[in-house]
Amino acid sequence: MQKWTIRFSVAGDARFLSHHDSLRVVERLCARGKIRLKHSQGFNPHPVFSIALPRPVGVASQCEVVTISLDEPMTSQALLESMNASAPAGMRFVSAAEIDHKPSRPLKASYEIEVDAAAVEPMLSKLRSQDQWIVQRQRSSGKNGQFTPRPIDLLPLVDHIELTGKVLKFTLVRQGDAWARPGEVLELLGLDGRVDLARLARTNIEFESCSDIPAPAPCGTNDAPGLSP
Repeated sequence: MQKWTIRFSVAGDARFLSHHDSLRVVERLCARGKIRLKHSQGFNPHPVFSIALPRPVGVASQCEVVTISLDEPMTSQALLESMNASAPAGMRFVSAAEIDHKPSRPLKASYEIEVDAAAVEPMLSKLRSQDQWIVQRQRSSGKNGQFTPRPIDLLPLVDHIELTGKVLKFTLVRQGDAWARPGEVLELLGLDGRVDLARLARTNIEFESCSDIPAPAPCGTNDAPGLSP
């Protein structure tokens, strides 16, 4: 068995693919490219692959990472060429690294968006003066499909936030299994957590271990894509 981590970018209309849509696209690309994915054991075998840290729908990115396991070995060049041959517009597989262990977990994720600095700067200053950043997260109650609000403090989940000119940059950090949602951060600053999300770019995912993350953007650095979708 051979295992790869593959970095890919998402832009244009492809950024509106959901996490499950992206998984289906990867599986379909492997089938079309005659990439022999390893399957799980049991009565309902399924391909062994995963995409790290689900990307919010509408967000562009150049730092997505998918991990796949193969039954038959391939070179990185052949693997990338096979996947890119049928990749949808806006999705491109850019680099691959072979690993021999379970990939590490995402630790941080960085984002950028161009904003109206005059409107956002006072909101950011106010936010920095507070010792809690409470948002109401909708949670399914399990009864008749209803949702109930649950207060979440985002302060320990935001590692860094700054406004440089017209560009708002922020980094989310995992605490246990908990993450802040990018849209929640935007709403704290008076932005629309849905509409403005489609202008957001994910610039980096930092993993617990950098050794198995392929170039061009080594984990722990911000190799930012353009802000246009």
